[in-house]
Amino acid sequence: MHVALVEAGPDRRGVLANCTAAGMVAALVPRKNASNYGFATTAQAGLKQRSDFHPLGRGLGGGGAINSLMYLRGHRSDYDDWAAMGNPGWSYADVLPYFTKAENNQTHHDAFHGDAGPVWWKSCALTTPTTASSNRPAKRRACPSTLDFNGATQEGYNSVQVMMKGGERFHTGKAHINPPSGRAPEPDADDRHALTARSCSRGKRAVGVRCHGGQRQAPSPGGARSL
Repeated sequence: MHVALVEAGPDRRGVLANCTAAGMVAALVPRKNASNYGFATTAQAGLKQRSDFHPLGRGLGGGGAINSLMYLRGHRSDYDDWAAMGNPGWSYADVLPYFTKAENNQTHHDAFHGDAGPVWWKSCALTTPTTASSNRPAKRRACPSTLDFNGATQEGYNSVQVMMKGGERFHTGKAHINPPSGRAPEPDADDRHALTARSCSRGKRAVGVRCHGGQRQAPSPGGARSL
């Protein structure tokens, strides 16, 4: 099997890819750039009809390459509502196996999590004075303490889980496209900075895509891509 990857953004590596603070710069600067689609919302009544900046990751790893690393699934009722509206396969019970299959969770080991998947997650171990000051009002109001927001219940307060490995950002691009040794091979070639214009079909079968732009990255003789 031959695999070609078409990606609208860059392959972010080095400090910008690994450092959470540096990576978030692409999201916090309110403008479009190579790593951020930088959308603007429609006028919002709550903002006195102003539009708001909406960052969206662009490049290998998508939003995981520029976000704050937080891993939080949707609420189970959202998935169950989708199924109830006539979308079979979208209930929480249906999607949970895919969540667990993707995870290599370093903290939680139960029916809600997996530990053999390609993407690393762990509970955030960082505590700051801000953490304590945020927790105190919750304790005073007798809010429940929740150790796992992706477990049996999402109600409560505590630290979140993050997509991190060895103290560095670990997004889906690292897990699937630039995998560590021993995992699935990288694509045979990929086009970066390429926008898909349309898919090309033969009958009912998609046989290719037509793109605008692109910088082809071909594999080196050893199997790894030339970067």
